[in-house]
Amino acid sequence: MQQVLVGVFDRAEAAHEAHDDLLKSGFAADRLRLASSRGELAERQDSVAESVARSNSVADTIGDLFRSLVGDWSGPSEHAELYNEALRRGSLVLTVRTEGEAQAGTALDILHRHGVVDIHARSEAWRQRGWTGWDPSAPPFGPEEVARERELNERALTDLPVLGEAPPGGLPQDGSARDYGSSSRPGGSLGRR
Repeated sequence: MQQVLVGVFDRAEAAHEAHDDLLKSGFAADRLRLASSRGELAERQDSVAESVARSNSVADTIGDLFRSLVGDWSGPSEHAELYNEALRRGSLVLTVRTEGEAQAGTALDILHRHGVVDIHARSEAWRQRGWTGWDPSAPPFGPEEVARERELNERALTDLPVLGEAPPGGLPQDGSARDYGSSSRPGGSLGRR
């Protein structure tokens, strides 16, 4: 069964490294799409650069970018809004078309290893700062706004409480240890279609 995984990255280097690792792991280049609203990926994704060049508005640009990533989006519109907003705020979006659970698992591991953003937690942080939803007329963030956004996101990560700590006195030594809140995967959550 074909799946489309959608991952958001704050740093171009991490997105490019994930893209390259997917290629090294056997994913065909035509199964991967990497986009940014700032047109910084022209050397890696011609269709994105062409989309940016021909668009007359920010909404058209970001909409074209998102459509180039996932084609006809048949999932909930909220997910499309989240990825559009991530692009507008300077993040990069990498999509991977997979065949079967094994290939999807490989792709997930690679994306998580490179620090994919938890888009649901990120969108909750946006909402706490006043975001009410995707606005197609909103301009993309400029360099200063992107830097401020990344600073806020990094600060939010360092302010998180530690999860998965051992109980007072340490873990039981009799083999009866249980999961104290650790997650099954480091990093963020990915959209699946």
